[in-house]
Amino acid sequence: MNTIKCFIFIFAIICNSFTFAYDECNEPLLDRAHLTATTSLPNRGPENARLNGGSTWSPELSSYDQHLTVELGDRYEIRSIATRGRAHTNEYITEYIVQYSDDGQAWASYESQDGVDEMFKGNIDGDTIKLNKFEVPIIAQWIRINPTRWRDRISLRLELYGCDYVSDILSFNGSSLLRYDLLREPIETDRHFIRFRFKTNNADGILMYSRGTQGDYIALQLKDNRMILNIDLGSGIMTSLSVGSLLDDNMWHDVLISRNRKNISFSVDRVLIKGRIKGEFHRLDLNRAVCNNL
Repeated sequence: MNTIKCFIFIFAIICNSFTFAYDECNEPLLDRAHLTATTSLPNRGPENARLNGGSTWSPELSSYDQHLTVELGDRYEIRSIATRGRAHTNEYITEYIVQYSDDGQAWASYESQDGVDEMFKGNIDGDTIKLNKFEVPIIAQWIRINPTRWRDRISLRLELYGCDYVSDILSFNGSSLLRYDLLREPIETDRHFIRFRFKTNNADGILMYSRGTQGDYIALQLKDNRMILNIDLGSGIMTSLSVGSLLDDNMWHDVLISRNRKNISFSVDRVLIKGRIKGEFHRLDLNRAVCNNL
């Protein structure tokens, strides 16, 4: 049976506008985390890799197959990462890859807008803290840091920043429907933000559809394993954006849609495309139902 499951993290099209304050999700997460590593030098084990600690994690051999793993104990929303090297030395990493996992077994790399592994800039010395923010937050329980470039030796101290991840889980069996009635509380917005995670073994299906009496509509669907967004702000001209591939692999995928008047961003698994909505209008007016049906 074709099924789909969704983690609905923020479904903010139901709101007139949405702004997420970075400071509201910026707590250090390593206080109770468990750290492990591929190898370690004596007295430089993974437990020493905390950002403000007096020591550091250093592997026995500086090579590309070394990594540090952080097990957070639960799933968190991770917004940024801070790194530094070994104090008062030239032992530090200058570039690294971030990977994440829900089970500590299957790993995915944080990818750039081009769909390749994001190479994060590291440090310039052993003492200065380098902060990198994730444009699309990571939702995971395990994080793995894989250094790809370094100065004299791989040495790392770090901190992750974010907040608790709270979600509702919805499951669809191919014939079920989720409906939210907008007749009493219509949407009239210049801006909206939609974000959710899903997994499915179905290559085709409607994830979301709603319309208004003035010709406005928004539709999000899977078609031939790709995610397609169609939107019309009432001008009678459809704008269509498409991103993603092989989305019926029954793995979790992250979807984010952000609109500011006629400018729109659409990403799946951090592969981002941007566009401009056609027509003369900039407000989305919806007063019928929002439906999810797969």
